[in-house]
Amino acid sequence: CEEKCPVDAITKGEHGVAEIDFNKCISCGCCVAACPFGAVLERSQVVDILRVLKNGRRVVAITAPAVVGQFSAPLGKLISAMKKLGFADVVEVALGAEKTAIEEAEELMERLSKNESFMTTSCCPAYIQTVRRHMPEMMPHISDTPTPMHYTGEMVKSKDPQTLTVFIGPCVAKRREAMEDSCVDYIMTFEELASVFEAAGIDPAQCEEEKELHEASAEGRGFALSGGVANAVKSALGGEREIRTACINGTSKSEIARMRSYAKNGGPFDLLEVMTCTGGCVNGAGVINRDLKAREEIKKLVSESKKIKQ
Repeated sequence: CEEKCPVDAITKGEHGVAEIDFNKCISCGCCVAACPFGAVLERSQVVDILRVLKNGRRVVAITAPAVVGQFSAPLGKLISAMKKLGFADVVEVALGAEKTAIEEAEELMERLSKNESFMTTSCCPAYIQTVRRHMPEMMPHISDTPTPMHYTGEMVKSKDPQTLTVFIGPCVAKRREAMEDSCVDYIMTFEELASVFEAAGIDPAQCEEEKELHEASAEGRGFALSGGVANAVKSALGGEREIRTACINGTSKSEIARMRSYAKNGGPFDLLEVMTCTGGCVNGAGVINRDLKAREEIKKLVSESKKIKQ
């Protein structure tokens, strides 16, 4: 756990017990994923979510693009299974990702017109915490565009402000982001969703397939994979201008040093995508499957999806 932490926030105390310095912690979940004993845990909101599902409130699940490949069922069956749990509706966060890509494309063009050296994408909350706590020199380069989670929650609440939103995804850092976002009420990881399915006796593979999907774009669904965010922003530009992109594919001490160099000297790119988890959100700390099959399922869904609207 100590070796995996990119910011030296977890160490062994004098008695050999792990201690976390929360002034350094970026909530990335690297220690959660790496601990061989499962001893590093987060405070779960599952009980709170189950309570509101049962008390008659309208609750909508907003699901991260990485959800496909986590369960042995296609997206339509997964949505049907979540509705069986009591969710009034299920909306893909890929829809919010489309808006993020379009807004970031416009923001990038504005920044480049002012001769700024580059911009970084803003979708990873662990990256934002890394900048706030360890790389303040990178702050001027962070995109001001809200994340896909925010835009999706905003979309749901604009129809009914009393609706409660539950973000279901692979990322434990989203809990910190949600604390600062009035559009998202609760966070649940894929691991937690799997445990709720099991407790409720629901097998997504055996559910009927939901036909009425809120159709999301290929680019929005591709946010789950490393390089997907930068690709979506380029696509949103529609050839307006050729931009150079680069990706930090997994935050580590060496990559933090590289980003500090970029903040000081710039780099051979206009847009820098930063993924704290190697491979992208598909390898977040709250996933069930980390293997190639999960990535292939996302790529398959992306290939079957429509292109982003210009």
